[in-house]
Amino acid sequence: MRNLHAFLEARPVVLSSELRGAGFYQVLITGAVRDGRLVAHGAGLLSTPAAASAPRFEDAAIALVTGGIVARRTAAMRHQLTTDMPRAVEVLVPHDRTRIATSLPVALLRSRLPASFAVGIEEEEVLGVRFRMTNRARTVVDLWRGSRSAAHAVPPQHLQEALHAYLEDGDATELIETARPFGPVVTTRLSIAVDTHANAPSRSF
Repeated sequence: MRNLHAFLEARPVVLSSELRGAGFYQVLITGAVRDGRLVAHGAGLLSTPAAASAPRFEDAAIALVTGGIVARRTAAMRHQLTTDMPRAVEVLVPHDRTRIATSLPVALLRSRLPASFAVGIEEEEVLGVRFRMTNRARTVVDLWRGSRSAAHAVPPQHLQEALHAYLEDGDATELIETARPFGPVVTTRLSIAVDTHANAPSRSF
């Protein structure tokens, strides 16, 4: 049997199903929780005590539980594109993803478009878990695409705020090229907005 300590060194945030799949018996997992080697967070999510208090534990937990991509207003806030603060972490998942059983503050945003999961995605490892988030250009595109859900709608002032923040040091060409896979409507909207921004009189303070 594999050594649990060695496994947790590489994967301090893990699902109980992953541990069982790796060959660890449930009695061993239960014992590790009982003696404090593992912390149970509900719905099969486990971690070491050190990982549970790590600054980015929630990032790792959400990425693991949902398998999705942090996007839209949450990504905009993290990229310092807007001051809009969503109530829950907005996570992009495939359209057939079912609801998740978790107490984590997550809002699932479903998409059928293949481009949603391939264009403009940043990836890093957080506490042994693959964490993905839309990059700055893709985040602006997603905000300007809009949402069918009123709960996830972005006020017009935040759309402009995000665009202006991006264009302070971002590449306008990259922004438009990122928009193209998502259709002509958002591409045209952003092209017009970028041109308007470029032709606006500069302000002096």
